[in-house]
Amino acid sequence: MRLYNTMTRKTEDLVPMHHGRLNVFVCGPTVYNRIHVGNGRTFAFFDAAVKFLRFIGYSVFYLQNITDIDDKIINRAGEEGIDPLALSKKYFRYFIEDTALLRIDSVSYYALASDYIPEIRRQVSSLLRRQFAYRMDDGIYFSIDSFPDYGKLSRQVITDNRSSVRHRMNKNKRNPGDFVVWKLAKPGEPKWPSSYGEGRPGWNIEDTAITRTFFGDSYDIHGGGSDLIFPHHEGEIAIMRSLSNRRYLSRYWLDTGMLNLRDEKMSKSTGNIITVREACEKYGGLVLRYLLLNASYRSEIIFDDLSMHEAKVNVDRLNLLYQNLKTRKDFGDFNISVDRYRERAIRAASNDFDFRSVYAILNELSEEVNKKMESISRESTAKILEFMDDINSFLCFIDTRSDIGILDKLMENIISFRDNLRARKDFDLSDQLREKLKDAGIELEDKGGMTKWRKRQ
Repeated sequence: MRLYNTMTRKTEDLVPMHHGRLNVFVCGPTVYNRIHVGNGRTFAFFDAAVKFLRFIGYSVFYLQNITDIDDKIINRAGEEGIDPLALSKKYFRYFIEDTALLRIDSVSYYALASDYIPEIRRQVSSLLRRQFAYRMDDGIYFSIDSFPDYGKLSRQVITDNRSSVRHRMNKNKRNPGDFVVWKLAKPGEPKWPSSYGEGRPGWNIEDTAITRTFFGDSYDIHGGGSDLIFPHHEGEIAIMRSLSNRRYLSRYWLDTGMLNLRDEKMSKSTGNIITVREACEKYGGLVLRYLLLNASYRSEIIFDDLSMHEAKVNVDRLNLLYQNLKTRKDFGDFNISVDRYRERAIRAASNDFDFRSVYAILNELSEEVNKKMESISRESTAKILEFMDDINSFLCFIDTRSDIGILDKLMENIISFRDNLRARKDFDLSDQLREKLKDAGIELEDKGGMTKWRKRQ
């Protein structure tokens, strides 16, 4: 397995820190709105990548953070007239629903930032004590001058790029690039007590507190969108390496390219977006996932009606082939060399997750099979179906679910109703609902701030 490492700008062999096991962290969403298809590209890619790594034999713990307290959340909650944490809980539930439309289900644990306030405070205290951070009238700031490698990942010359600092500049900071790790509370905002004042965490430090809790000071793979490389990923590296004195935070850095809407960057701030839910309602989740994966994950891709139409044609062709093979009753004696296609597909996916080439190989197989459909042997039919099932286990282009639709929507509503019961602390009725579902053959699992359901076998 080979990966392109953003840190070194080279494609390198994957060497796990622990034999056969990989710890993977991907920056999750700030839950104040529905995710758009640009966000969906990142989450769909890492879902496919983790599933492929598991397919080839790795044990992967896939961790994703959820930013559930942030300026954007506070502002949106003010507009809607609800508590910020209630708003983020609502949009976290929508995030789970929307990513499910893309068949994203590989995350081992979703870690909500507000659940890790003690770990965040310990990191802030340590940064202050060791003089990597300093106090200001509005919070605690990390000093980038205290970390000589700041800018190494993005290859930014910081003294020449201070105008690109993400947040509003505080003129009293020691360096314009210094970033907040603890924001002192303003009236009416969510806050937690600390020895340096009531407040809430800054953006960068929530990720380091979460990853250190699960993985320790270093781990295998860090992922996210390329727009986060600077300054977010740089901030994570500066915090964690200052605390750990280790050579790296993550051994490999993987970053997805941008998705453009009609040749313009997709951005919530400009309103130039199409949400995942809107796109799935119009085109279908399998079609959108195909488009998002049918390119080098580091390249820019275009989302428009033409590209979605082409994706739909390919998804429909592969699904038709699969169904025709599944329902065949008459067989010939012609054998197809399926192993040759399999070897090429696995080799392509093992080369920096070249899923575009895997799709091309599937289309080659589809053409050969369709030309010889009437004469293909029973043995080859079984091997082709097995091969397509294996590729589908990480690319997810075949609709194999027979009970989607009404049941999914019903369970979404039931879980939402149960969430409201629990928010009102009506735990007796919530537990009764859980037991009624269990009697009906449906089990609920509360984990990582979310509820999943499954039918008992």
